[in-house]
Amino acid sequence: MQSANTFHRNEDGGILIFVAFSLAVMLGFVAIVFDMGRMATTQTELQSFADNVALAAAGELDGGNDAITRANLAAANLVTGSQTFGEGTSALAGNVDATVVYLSDLPASDTASTAPFQTTDPEEAIYAHVTITPRDVNLPFADAFTALTGNAAINNTVGAEAVAGFTRYACDITPLMFCVPPNFSADANIGSTILLRSGGNGAAWGPGDFGFLDVTGAKIDPDGPCAGLNGSQLTACAIAASGNISACFAQRGVDLEPGQKVGIENSI
Repeated sequence: MQSANTFHRNEDGGILIFVAFSLAVMLGFVAIVFDMGRMATTQTELQSFADNVALAAAGELDGGNDAITRANLAAANLVTGSQTFGEGTSALAGNVDATVVYLSDLPASDTASTAPFQTTDPEEAIYAHVTITPRDVNLPFADAFTALTGNAAINNTVGAEAVAGFTRYACDITPLMFCVPPNFSADANIGSTILLRSGGNGAAWGPGDFGFLDVTGAKIDPDGPCAGLNGSQLTACAIAASGNISACFAQRGVDLEPGQKVGIENSI
């Protein structure tokens, strides 16, 4: 009985209970600070690489018939990177770690799938969508913490995606156009002019690949001289304005107006 009472009053080793709980809490904090920092660093490195690959590929999407071929070569060869804590090699290369698809447009929501807009037509490709091969990050402290607490293991897979587009604009140009004659060489006709004439006998101009660009699709400078105008007044201003960037037209393609126009433009 005396031995039982002595054992009951004995407090030796009682601190071990608090040490055990404290150790679990400390491992939890270390897991957050150390292991989560490793994951954040890896994700940042992969995201930076994805951004650069997307920009390199998008820079070649000019609507040419070899645009996608050039974009793939740029994504594969122009950009390199590195990652520090993920499994596998530290070096990142576009031809190994990046998958590139091309989009003709973007979904309305950032969380929506881009699959409906994927294209293999180089003339339709406007955006490059890059996905980096995911890397697993070793999390020793987080693994120890989950083992002590019985919780599920932390998802240690890190990846990155990026979308970039490229469009060139021609600004402050006269919105008039026509298709040049077949086999026309600008170098061989420096200083020459081209005579546009009507159909004969005073006939009016007819619709065709000449005349006015549709300025309603242009980017109008909100602080320029053509701000707030529309219709024939906007066309007239875009033709005559100078000294400020009044309108910019995307070089991937423009909308045409008929060659025969009525309204204020007839007197310009």
